[in-house]
Amino acid sequence: MNRYMPPTIKPLIVVAGIIRNSKGQILLGQRRPGTHLEGLWEFPGGKVEANETLEQALKRELEEELGIQVSTSQPLITVEHQYPEKKVLLYVLEVSNWLGEVQSLEQQVLQWVNPENLSKIKMPEADIPVVRLLQRI
Repeated sequence: MNRYMPPTIKPLIVVAGIIRNSKGQILLGQRRPGTHLEGLWEFPGGKVEANETLEQALKRELEEELGIQVSTSQPLITVEHQYPEKKVLLYVLEVSNWLGEVQSLEQQVLQWVNPENLSKIKMPEADIPVVRLLQRI
């Protein structure tokens, strides 16, 4: 019996950083118009390039987006999510130390949010398990 096997969809590998200010608030950026899931709020980060470790990708992305240099980060959670148009493998790292002042270098609106208020913010579905975890810790 010959069954049709759908092609394997290679996931988009993404890294995001949890950045907290001195008040314990967490940084979110709003997805720009014309991007996938535009208008939703997300944790800063982006695509992992070929031959790049998660830590290298996070450092690169946060320097490009926010102008900060990550000194220390630790793995927090990994989320696999299937959107209708793509599969995402999201690696989330807690950023414990960085240098520089957070600024929007890619014209992305930024906001600091108390962890207990994260569930009130419109975010991508892949970020929901991250929000749940952050509200428990």
